Amino acid sequence: MNWADQTPPSLEDIDALARTVFAALPEAVRALCGPLGDGLAIHVEDVPDEDLLMALDTPDPFDLLGFYHPDEDEKGARADIVFIYRLPLIDFWIEGEASLGGLVRHVLVHQIGGHFGLGADEIAKLEKKLS
Repeated sequence: MNWADQTPPSLEDIDALARTVFAALPEAVRALCGPLGDGLAIHVEDVPDEDLLMALDTPDPFDLLGFYHPDEDEKGARADIVFIYRLPLIDFWIEGEASLGGLVRHVLVHQIGGHFGLGADEIAKLEKKLS
């Protein structure tokens, strides 16, 4: 690869990657997020906001790669959101040996699995199955 003209992945690049990864998750996992997974929104932001960092007692925004935010709209319908944080993700990617797609998959699987009570072993098996 010629790195001379490469730029870091944009918010849109990470978003497209996350949607591809989500679509590849087993139907049973996507169904946790509503019928056909349509109860889940994916939002990619550069870094977590200050209110979330304070609520989680996490002073360094680079310590958080993603966050699952359960929510309901005014009519009581689920409107859960998985946030993926681009700059911490890129920083982690640069420092490690994992692929960017592998990291996005890791964040989604851990955020969804953790929110819905999957154990560490179940999450690890799911990740291995997807890699």
